[in-house]
Amino acid sequence: MRAAVCDRPALVTELITCLRAADLRAEAWGTAVEHLDDLSMYTLQTLVEERRGTHPGSTVLPYRNLVDLYLADTGNKYRYRHAARHLKALRDIHRGLGTEPEFLLYLEELRTVARPAFSPSSGLGGTHPE
Repeated sequence: MRAAVCDRPALVTELITCLRAADLRAEAWGTAVEHLDDLSMYTLQTLVEERRGTHPGSTVLPYRNLVDLYLADTGNKYRYRHAARHLKALRDIHRGLGTEPEFLLYLEELRTVARPAFSPSSGLGGTHPE
């Protein structure tokens, strides 16, 4: 099945499901990271939330990808709410890693693309208390 994923990216979710069922979570994560663009937001969400507790640093890029997927989902009226939830998780990861300035740069880039959803009053800028 691993070889087939290269030719048919749609199989990546099935492969990850099989790897997780076989308790090969590290391999499932590695496969997910290699195929971020082929994952559904729901599969990616499950994986990053699972991985965040043990390896938060490795979830930064996938969390960003997840935010992008939610923002691109124009048919979902809750897309900004879901994206904001994941941005808050990403902010917490950056705080824990001591890389808040990197998060603030990312957030500023995102604001230029997704205005006005992530304005300074959204509480994601790092200066507002929870």
